[in-house]
Amino acid sequence: MNLSGLIANAGLLQTFLAGAGFLAPDPQSARFFAHLKYYIIAAVGLGVAGTLLLLTGLYLYLAEIMPPYAVCMIMGGVILAIGLIILAGRVYAFYVVKRKFTKSINQVYKEAKSTLLEVAEDVKQPLTDNPKIGIAIAVLIGFLLFSTIFSGSSNNKS
Repeated sequence: MNLSGLIANAGLLQTFLAGAGFLAPDPQSARFFAHLKYYIIAAVGLGVAGTLLLLTGLYLYLAEIMPPYAVCMIMGGVILAIGLIILAGRVYAFYVVKRKFTKSINQVYKEAKSTLLEVAEDVKQPLTDNPKIGIAIAVLIGFLLFSTIFSGSSNNKS
């Protein structure tokens, strides 16, 4: 086996990955986020492969020293524990996302409420100074809504 050829190939691969932005990218750059899905896919794939290899090794080891029913019980317990850990992580992540989402909704609600209160104050001032104009505008809007609602329903009957 030629060790220098192996080292040269590893160096070439490292250069390619660094040039493509897959190896130690700058987290502030937009290219990092463009390739983020590949990092996630690689991490999940490697995690699944590593977990399967560990479980296979554990099974083969236990099969040599224990009867099959004990091996199945232990393997079932290990797989159940892994599943419960994943479930707990998902529930925690969902809780964190839900809490952040609720906070953002509350923030939007507070901003909208304060904006509407400011607009209401701006509209209220001219109407309190001259109530005749306010009554005329309310009658005009009511007439437009009334005529729009009933003109649309009369067209549907014929």
